[in-house]
Amino acid sequence: MKKGILFLLCFLPLLFGQNAGAVDNSKNFELVRQIEYGNYAIVVGVSDYLHNEIEDLHYCEKDATDFYNVLVTDCGYKKEHVIKLIGKDATREKIINMLTGLANQKLYPHAETIIFYFSGHGMASNNENFILPFDGSVKESKMQESNIAIDSVKNLLENSTFTKRLIFIDACRYNPEGKAYLGSAKGFIDVSTAYAHAKGTKILLGCEFGKLSYENDQAQNGLFTSYLLDGLRGSAASSDNRITIGLLEEYVFDKMAS
Repeated sequence: MKKGILFLLCFLPLLFGQNAGAVDNSKNFELVRQIEYGNYAIVVGVSDYLHNEIEDLHYCEKDATDFYNVLVTDCGYKKEHVIKLIGKDATREKIINMLTGLANQKLYPHAETIIFYFSGHGMASNNENFILPFDGSVKESKMQESNIAIDSVKNLLENSTFTKRLIFIDACRYNPEGKAYLGSAKGFIDVSTAYAHAKGTKILLGCEFGKLSYENDQAQNGLFTSYLLDGLRGSAASSDNRITIGLLEEYVFDKMAS
């Protein structure tokens, strides 16, 4: 499954602290300070799409809500530091505006780590990978103007004031146009070489390139998201109860490969 990881990160710092009762805050002041002032997230989920040409999904909005709750409840994020765009609120304009606003140092004076999470439809077109917002389209003529290229998300985050940038995408569950779309359903194309020299940014995809992702009906989440949530709740923690992006990545993809 690790073909779905676009590149390795140059930093593997401590990103998440578990529940306060499990952490000796007197010995981890810098961790607590970073969580309180420096960590932000944009969380997006779309199950029911505006246009009838796009088939609706099952658990994407729940994925995003669950991810938001884990950040706030288990990872120490302040509610006001996590922007949640669910369903009809997850328009292309709103998502782009939120990403663009991250460059405003007045709004984010203590920027450290930014997470962008998306659960919904994704597809490839003309050698680019796209995520589909609530008002997205599968028409080739509207691909750029209606959807958001993953490369654009990456570039907007890298233009922000944040020094550590994480992108989690749970998409490509099946073809957004259904069985009629080009006669098959293919996932994202492999563009990993385009990010080989990127620093400070990590992208994790919910499926291998060219493959489809799956859902966990028992958890009512995407499979990738269900393991991501488990990892953040503590399953990916080290013996001293800390979670790095490296540990989280290893846990999620080991589980998905089993």
